[in-house]
Amino acid sequence: LDVNNYDALKAAILAHHGHNLQTRAQRFHSRIYDGVPVRPQVAALMCLTRGWLTTRDGLPALDRIVMDRCIRALPADAKRHASQSSPQTVDELVALLENHQVTVELMQSSRIHVQRPSRSDPRGDKTRLIRGMWKHRINTTTRRWGSLGHPHSVDLW
Repeated sequence: LDVNNYDALKAAILAHHGHNLQTRAQRFHSRIYDGVPVRPQVAALMCLTRGWLTTRDGLPALDRIVMDRCIRALPADAKRHASQSSPQTVDELVALLENHQVTVELMQSSRIHVQRPSRSDPRGDKTRLIRGMWKHRINTTTRRWGSLGHPHSVDLW
């Protein structure tokens, strides 16, 4: 975000406080009809619709409706990606969704199924798991604590 660009800074602040295109669309779609008489309800809906579809600059109303419907119909991961990227035009939305689709397909095709070693024999008889690391066995014979040659034995002679 360039703090020297007033328009970008203003848009970021307004978006942070919920005064952006996505929020206006959400308010329009989440409008609930209550016990108020019909005329005030329709007037409130018209106000929400004007706030969503008509602005000084930006997309035509038809493009806004198409983008909103498209984003709402997407699967959850694509919807999240499109909403976070906030495309400004229909062409940007299409390019964004195409890139997302290619990325998902690449991620699915590049998964390699690695076979893990069995629990009874983690890496054959030459290695064993010690404190989360694989370590080669040097000497496979077992010695008792205190016996000659044990790593913790004390040689008195």
